[in-house]
Amino acid sequence: MRRLTLVLLLACSGAAIAQEPCQFFSDAAREAMTQALEAAASCRKAAAEFDRCRWGSSADAGFGSIVVNKCQKELLPKLSATGKANFEHEQYLCSYEYAKQQGTIFLSEDWHCQVDTAATFAGDPTIADQPPARASFDCGKAQSALEQAICSDRKLGDADIVLSRSLHAVISALQPPERAAMMNQQQEWLAGVPKKCRVGEDELSASSRSCVRKEFEARFQELDACSVGETAACLKLPQGGSQP
Repeated sequence: MRRLTLVLLLACSGAAIAQEPCQFFSDAAREAMTQALEAAASCRKAAAEFDRCRWGSSADAGFGSIVVNKCQKELLPKLSATGKANFEHEQYLCSYEYAKQQGTIFLSEDWHCQVDTAATFAGDPTIADQPPARASFDCGKAQSALEQAICSDRKLGDADIVLSRSLHAVISALQPPERAAMMNQQQEWLAGVPKKCRVGEDELSASSRSCVRKEFEARFQELDACSVGETAACLKLPQGGSQP
């Protein structure tokens, strides 16, 4: 996934579930999954069960909410006001990434992200008190007008962070030659944003900021949409990873 990643190695929770493989698309299976998540002894075990048996459909919204609620009961009492705000913002980024996508697979991805985030924070609550990233890069080294704009605007920073996570997920799914082509494609796309949105040395206008945000959102939506199919073909990456 494109965010805080939790490596879940625990076995399935619940003896009945441990004895049977995951089952899909039946009321009985849905009820069994619900009961297993509710009976899980901890956030970690519930998250592991969700990760093992999520359906990839709208049903995961119900399953995911059970897990997130369980994790929050463990986590929230340990957090300061700042920590709670940082945690809530990370959860927001999950929903922000998939809000405009069509298809239940993306609702499932949203909840997978939220479960991973909740379990990660619950596993180490000190994460919540770390200063949140303003962008996907070090804002202390921002040089271009676009970089400076991203670092000065929370909404642009969020869009940049989500885009970076989406790009990382896509690159991870590609073969090495395709990865090089993907990076070239991304660099070419990014180079075109300042001209398209009239980003210059002067302070960005409201319309320019809105343009940049929309461009970033359209790009991470494209990357996410291609990540669920034949990624290289979807993104029109050249054969063998070389640029034409």
